[in-house]
Formats: sequence, C-alpha cells, structure tokens
Amino acid sequence: MYNRFAQLGSPIRTTGLGNAAEWPANAAAAGYGVSSTPRAGTAIVFQRGVGGADPVYGHVGFVERVNADGSLFISEMNVQRCKCYFNTYNPSRRCSSSNIY
Repeated sequence: MYNRFAQLGSPIRTTGLGNAAEWPANAAAAGYGVSSTPRAGTAIVFQRGVGGADPVYGHVGFVERVNADGSLFISEMNVQRCKCYFNTYNPSRRCSSSNIY
C-alpha cells in the first residue's frame, strides 16, 4: 500500500505501521484519520481472520473507488500469491473494516 499511496502523490509519511491488524491504532497515533466509512484513496484494513484476512497478520488493501451500490473496488498485494489483485468487495455482506486516510 505504501507504493499505491506514493503513485497517487500521497506517500505514507511514516514507517513502522506494523502488521495489517496494527495499522488502525498505529496510523491514528501517527496522525492519520481512521474511520469505518470507506472512501476512495484510503487504505482498508481487515482484522485477523476477518473476510479472508490472514489469521495472524490481518490484511491491507487500497480502495480504488466506491461504487454506486456501496461495493468497493480495491487493489491488493500478496493475495493468492499474486503480485497485484483487484477485487470488488461488498462490506455489508462480508465484514466490517477500518479505513485509513
């Protein structure tokens, strides 16, 4: 996700956010906003074991866009051993998540 933010001209200003599950707390401590409301251009964090996320580390994706029906088009790395993966995610059907902006 660091690279995706940088590509869009908003590099993440801090290192050491930790594993995905730790991103919301560490990002808030570093001054980033954290919300349960998804919006384009934010990181989306799935907690450990939630919505198919790793049971130890959790998972981070990037919200590319919010569709008219409320589903999210997200880009992800390290999913199913792919370098980059795009997925449409419907938050109301799978699980809650945190968004970092």
